[in-house]
Amino acid sequence: MKGEEWDMSEDSRVAKLEELFTQHKGIIEQLKKIRTRRAELKNEIVSLTQKLDVENDQHKLFQAKIKELNDLRQGLAEKLRADRIKLKTADEAMKGVEPKLLRKGEGLEDELKKLEWRLQTQPFTRAQEQEVLVRVKELAKSVSVWRKAFNIREEVYKLESQLDESSAKMMETKAEREEVVGALKEKRQKIRNYIEARKQVSDELRAVDVDIIELEKTLSQIDAKIAVAREELVKERTTQKINSSRVRADLDRMVFEKARNDALAKMKSGKSLTFDELRVLYDEDLSSSNN
Repeated sequence: MKGEEWDMSEDSRVAKLEELFTQHKGIIEQLKKIRTRRAELKNEIVSLTQKLDVENDQHKLFQAKIKELNDLRQGLAEKLRADRIKLKTADEAMKGVEPKLLRKGEGLEDELKKLEWRLQTQPFTRAQEQEVLVRVKELAKSVSVWRKAFNIREEVYKLESQLDESSAKMMETKAEREEVVGALKEKRQKIRNYIEARKQVSDELRAVDVDIIELEKTLSQIDAKIAVAREELVKERTTQKINSSRVRADLDRMVFEKARNDALAKMKSGKSLTFDELRVLYDEDLSSSNN
């Protein structure tokens, strides 16, 4: 019965060790998977950070472009205001000019040139000369007014053309700015998405690190339990071996005593004893004959 108790105790300890080894293997597998996941998360964070850096660089370019367009719009607006003031001034100056003078100005200038040439090349009577001089003065005055009016009109045309060009550029700049602003908004949303995604991955990574710490702690505890269970099993087997040796010794003594008593009874009955029976009778170990 005692031997059976030892066997059951040893089986129980072996089963306990096997259970601990199974747990140990399971945790090792979990650690392997979770560490693989941790590496994936680290790589994902690096990838998201790189993408975020690219988006931030592009965001800065968009901001610089918007500033450039704002400056351009401001410059165009100032030019438009200045040109409108100039145009208004020119329009005011043109109000005092007779329309027919603008139409006949070139003819008056040609007539003035011809009269001046005649005065220099042709002889006149005093009366004719006076008449021509009066006409030359009138024409010179009219031509002077016409030239100023002509220059003003040219300035008006130029200003109107500049206003049209500046207005067109203003519209183009506005459209381009709206397009860049739209792209900038999309870029900001993309940046926010990347930041949120990286935060989620970072949170998962922190959770994974906590899990790894817990699993390593559990693994350390199981290793300690395995060491204790092994030590207990070794002690159990050592004790069992000692007890088994003692049982065998007791059995050997019982067999020896029975053989000796049988040999003694045989001798008393007058029967002849064998050599082994004689050896047993004289207290010699049976096992020595087998060596």
